[in-house]
Amino acid sequence: MRNLFLYITLLISSFIFSQDIRMTTLLHSSCPIGGGPSLRFVELYINGSLDVTGLELQFQDSFATHWYGSTSIGTGTITNSYIYVVISLEAFDREFPNIRTSNNTVSGFLANTVFGGNKMRLIDTNNSNTILDIYGVDGVDGQNESWNYFTSYAKRLDGNGPNNTFDESEWDIKPVDNLLFKGVCWGNSSLDNLVSLGDYSATLALETYNYSNNQISVFPNPISSNEVLSLKTNLEFDSAKVFDICGKKVGDYIISNNQLKLKNISKGLYFLTFFNDSKKIMTQKVIIK
Repeated sequence: MRNLFLYITLLISSFIFSQDIRMTTLLHSSCPIGGGPSLRFVELYINGSLDVTGLELQFQDSFATHWYGSTSIGTGTITNSYIYVVISLEAFDREFPNIRTSNNTVSGFLANTVFGGNKMRLIDTNNSNTILDIYGVDGVDGQNESWNYFTSYAKRLDGNGPNNTFDESEWDIKPVDNLLFKGVCWGNSSLDNLVSLGDYSATLALETYNYSNNQISVFPNPISSNEVLSLKTNLEFDSAKVFDICGKKVGDYIISNNQLKLKNISKGLYFLTFFNDSKKIMTQKVIIK
C-alpha cells in the first residue's frame, strides 16, 4: 500500500504540471444570401502552461488524403486558456458576444475549411510535425460519416483528448443541419443560446460517482493488466470506461458475460465506470498491480 500511495502522489504531481492543447469545439454554420459572412471556427483549449510557438492547425478536404493550409496558433506561453480560430470576426461576435478578445483569437483563411466532413488536426512543427490532436479519420471522406457536422457542431466531452488518432466516442456530434435556420444570421436568437463555449473541463468530476454502492463487486481486485476482470452483480451492464485518478479516460471496454479484459493499463488506482445503453450506472475502484 505504501508503494501505491507513492505512485498516486507522483501521478497527481505529474497531472498538476501537465500541459497540452486540444480541439474542444468545431462549428460550421451558414447564412442566407445578404445575411453577412458565415460562421465557422475551431475552439482550442490549453491545459496548463504551454508554449504554442510552432503549433499549427491544418485541414484535409472531406474527399482528400493530403493536409493543407497550416495556420499558426500563436506565439509564447499560454496558460489554461481558450483560443478561437475564426474565419469571420464579425460573424463570431454576432453569434457569440463577449467571448472573443484580441488575445484569444486567430483569424485566417483556414477557419473557412471548418466544413462538415473535412478533417482538422493540430501539429507541432518544432517536433517533425507531430500530431497533437485530430478530428476526423485521415484519408476518409467524411461527408457520409457519423462525425460529419455540416451546418452543425461537435463538442469534445469533458476529460477526453488530446488524441493523435480520431476517437469519435470523445465527441458529442450533433446531427447534420442541427444549426440550419438558426442564429442571428437567420433573424433568430444568437447561437450562444444553443452552443456553449469556454466550458470544457480537462478532467471529470469523479466525486459525483457512487463508490459505496454494494450492488456490484469486481474480482480479482487488485488485478494485473491484460487479466480478465469478473463482475458479481444482479444489474445489467453492456460497457465500461476506465478513468485514472485525475479523471482522464484510459480505456473503453465491452462487457460480455459479466467479464471484461483490462488491456495495457499501467499500475495504479483507477475508477471503473459501468454503463447500460450508454447510461452511467455506477463506479467501482480497481487497482492494477
